[in-house]
Amino acid sequence: MQRSLAWIHGDARIRSAIDSLRLTRRDLFAFAFFVGVTVLWFHEIFGDLGNSVLVGPNDASYGIRAYWGAAYVGENPFTLERDPLNGAPEGMPWSRAVQYANALIPGSIWLLHYLVGFGAAANLYLLLGFVLTGFSVYVLLDRLGFHPVGSLLAGFAVAFNPWMIERAYAGHAGFMHAWVFPVLVGALLYQHRRRTVWSGAVVGLAVLTTLYQNSYYGLLAVLVVGVFWAAELVRARSWHERLWLVTLADVAILTAIVAFLPALIAWHYDREAVATIVSNPVTQLQNLGAAPQSYVLPSVRHPILEPITRAVDQRADDHWSENTLYLGWSLIALGIAGIVLVVRRHRDSLSTPLTRFFLVCMVALAPAAFVFSLKRESTVFGVDIPMPSYLIGEFTTFWRVFARFGLLVTFALAALAAFALTVLIRRYRHGLAVASAACALLVFEYFSGFAPAYSFSNPDPWVGWLKQQPRGIVAHYPLPTDQAPALQMMARTYYLQQRYEQPIFSIFGSGSGGTREEAIRLVSRYIDDPLTPGVLQAEGVKYVLLHDDVYREEGKEPPAMPPGFKLVADFGNVRALVLADGVEAADLPATLEQSAAAIALTQGLPTPELELAGSEVRLVWSDRRLRRLNLGVVASSPAAPSTLEVVGEDGAVVASAQVGTEPTQLTLGPVRIDDGTERLLFRTAEGNVLRLEQVTTQPLADFSVSLRD
Repeated sequence: MQRSLAWIHGDARIRSAIDSLRLTRRDLFAFAFFVGVTVLWFHEIFGDLGNSVLVGPNDASYGIRAYWGAAYVGENPFTLERDPLNGAPEGMPWSRAVQYANALIPGSIWLLHYLVGFGAAANLYLLLGFVLTGFSVYVLLDRLGFHPVGSLLAGFAVAFNPWMIERAYAGHAGFMHAWVFPVLVGALLYQHRRRTVWSGAVVGLAVLTTLYQNSYYGLLAVLVVGVFWAAELVRARSWHERLWLVTLADVAILTAIVAFLPALIAWHYDREAVATIVSNPVTQLQNLGAAPQSYVLPSVRHPILEPITRAVDQRADDHWSENTLYLGWSLIALGIAGIVLVVRRHRDSLSTPLTRFFLVCMVALAPAAFVFSLKRESTVFGVDIPMPSYLIGEFTTFWRVFARFGLLVTFALAALAAFALTVLIRRYRHGLAVASAACALLVFEYFSGFAPAYSFSNPDPWVGWLKQQPRGIVAHYPLPTDQAPALQMMARTYYLQQRYEQPIFSIFGSGSGGTREEAIRLVSRYIDDPLTPGVLQAEGVKYVLLHDDVYREEGKEPPAMPPGFKLVADFGNVRALVLADGVEAADLPATLEQSAAAIALTQGLPTPELELAGSEVRLVWSDRRLRRLNLGVVASSPAAPSTLEVVGEDGAVVASAQVGTEPTQLTLGPVRIDDGTERLLFRTAEGNVLRLEQVTTQPLADFSVSLRD
């Protein structure tokens, strides 16, 4: 043991690595700085840490309730298969594979909840991300020789830029932990210096950390690694050196795959649940990509600069969240100055090869990340040009919000800005004063007010009443349609389920679109619809709560006592009903089939494009949710009345009806369609001549996919 310790202390490289990890007083000050900024910016939530989330009901409150639901049924996020309290009586499937793939989030919150409860655990995990992200950027740049002021500014820019603040407001705690990128860059720089098999494995483990933190961060990490390895290959002096670099890349990839096996195994056994999450419309790659102006327009939350954004972008309110990528004009100016210094090979602060390599990679990463962040097809001088997201979308649409690559633009530009400040401070007499002013300006540009907290404390009286009732499914009305108040009410009542502990009828969460269960809730979405009492009876709903205040927020009068219900309690803004005696359960299969066309219209299923050529029809559509339709046909068989048959591409008859000698209007179906294109042949069974005058289509909802499966 003594010999081993002596060897470690005697090895200069290992001793240097250990020394670089030791915290100095300056590091402790930096850590305290980021803790202080986080506490100040988010101080309101500390008043009720266990019962509040930022801004309002969001993904954070959804996650808190989901973790509670797992514990309530005696499971945890990694073992739960179905949440029986959500979307009762069917229950909502729970993807364990997603939890394994992003294990750092549920694992951390689950461990913390034993100490402080689920609410406080989720909030502390989110806020800790700001501290660790800012501090890790600072440590990386400080160890590379940057001035502390520049390192602090870069850490602040990466941790507290408007995009990160918006992600916090949305409750996306995983994105707060962007410290994975300074760690990844540190691993890549370690490999640059050592180029050993172990250094390749370290890079693989760093990539794995980004994957386990957030699947999007895993994608971003691929770009970071690609830029660094490309720089390595360009700098290599021989084919032998390049071959060794490729070997190290293989080591990193193999290490990441092996360490990611738990998530891959979970995916293998949970493929159907994952499939509903990874199958996103291609249009979202366009809608959720970045626009170039997003990087220079301030947040619409900024109390002073907000009018600038509204004057330039008339659609600011429609997409401010994901496209709030504002870098800060001061950061852009400093970043450009840093790029100029790197290109001119400024020697005063480019003294070490490692720092020079890092800065060159940052110069390459900024434009690369910018291009990756753009919309699927972006217009350049009037010409639509496919971007990298277009190519990725041809393989998978799991990653759909490519605007998130903007974080890497911020990271690279912040590092270059820190370099520019380092040169300014060390070269000019008043450099420190100018740098301090630049930092103050960036704080002004980023600050959009202290983060508001939304409290779930002191819930309405109906919560306590419902908790005291015998167990039964609860339906909260209005069910969500396209009105924001109803969506917010659903999110709040979902969170408060922790208090009243009754299963809810509405489905909260993604992955239920196009299912039989979604159709059931669409057909019963209005409390005064004559179908609703029978549907709720068939689903076993016991309590119905009418939130009159939410109806008023939507600009509607609360419904009078609907037929089929009776009042059992009145709490002023909320009325509690039960089904009246004698209400018969609806025949759900028949009810759904009768409403298939109306449900399809509500789901927004498209009408296929139709090409008619003689007796053959070609249908084309892009929305894979469309699986069934009815055919409207005007046809005749002049020779004699005949049987009209519709034949699919496989030669099977998919529909038939009697047609007369005069033009006859028919409805044929339902006809099942599957792959985005379909050719249908119209003929008579008797071989008579068929005159096909008109063909129309009517989309139908499909009920073959169920959350029970």
